[in-house]
Amino acid sequence: MSKTTHYATLDGMRGIAAIAVVMFHAKAYFGTVYPHSAYLAVDLFFCLSGFVIAHAYDDRLATGRLSAAGFVRVRLLRLYPLYIAGTALTIAAIAVALFVKHDASQWTARDFMIAVPAALLMLPAPFFDNIFALNIPAWSLFYELLANAVYATSLFSQRRVLMVVAGVAAAAVIVQTFMFGHIDQGTSWPSTVWALGRVFFGFPVGIMLYRLHRRMQPIVVPAPALLGLLALVMFAHLSGTARIGFDIGFVLLISPALVLLGSFDGPASPFLVQLCRWLGLISYPIYVIHFPVILILNSWERRHGNSALHHPLLGLALVTALIAVSFVAGHADARFRRVLTAGRLRLSRA
Repeated sequence: MSKTTHYATLDGMRGIAAIAVVMFHAKAYFGTVYPHSAYLAVDLFFCLSGFVIAHAYDDRLATGRLSAAGFVRVRLLRLYPLYIAGTALTIAAIAVALFVKHDASQWTARDFMIAVPAALLMLPAPFFDNIFALNIPAWSLFYELLANAVYATSLFSQRRVLMVVAGVAAAAVIVQTFMFGHIDQGTSWPSTVWALGRVFFGFPVGIMLYRLHRRMQPIVVPAPALLGLLALVMFAHLSGTARIGFDIGFVLLISPALVLLGSFDGPASPFLVQLCRWLGLISYPIYVIHFPVILILNSWERRHGNSALHHPLLGLALVTALIAVSFVAGHADARFRRVLTAGRLRLSRA
């Protein structure tokens, strides 16, 4: 299989998980039928990221074809434009509420002036419950970049280091899940520090899986079975001890297994290949754009008392609209990065 086909299943997984996150955050529309376990998508993202980044950059960093600083620039170029586009929606909406409508019921000018610079720098904001109050899902991007920075140092080129880091992080995952009753930690101060366990388990394990994958005989599981299993996992509705066990099991076992198995077998039909590519294209845009849109809608509903408009059909319409916007944004972002990269190459040769 070609590398594009080879990892098409992973693209499909990323898209399904991202759409599940959107539905989770829009659960007010869906009543009791929504992906209750979609917060586990973040752990899948961390593991997928480790795998894909090792595939793309292990050899280039090891041979010196790409410097550590160059790698960090590449990652910022990948993550920042769409992140700032989504965050700008919230900034604009709050600015209109504060300075045009003079509505300080949800944000004060002081809080706004503190949050905006931190958001523009893609850094956690102090003095707020949510560390990324203007675009809450961005907390995971911050930890992703932190793991990327460690990877750029070549520290993760050593297998022993990877195993030690992942082992310590696995212990942290187990401890926090028992402490809180679930692993949905990362968005808020001070519990956000527990997210270090999530990212520094998933990301190093993803790197190890890629390096293991290169030496293993393929284990073929049909792509539809893997994608269907992931969708079922996202909708798992558990509580108490079952929730604790499920979260630990997913992070430590199921997520790595999905990534490894998904890396071996590509979709059998051209249609499914294209579908997986499409899911991969929308996955990042919808992740960073959806929450500002939902915040704006929720704010409008609170002001106008129209929460009765919440209905599963409207929820599906919202998700569909976000998918369409993300499709356009994904293409625009890819084109923007190509143009920017080509410009930098021309300048470097001048």
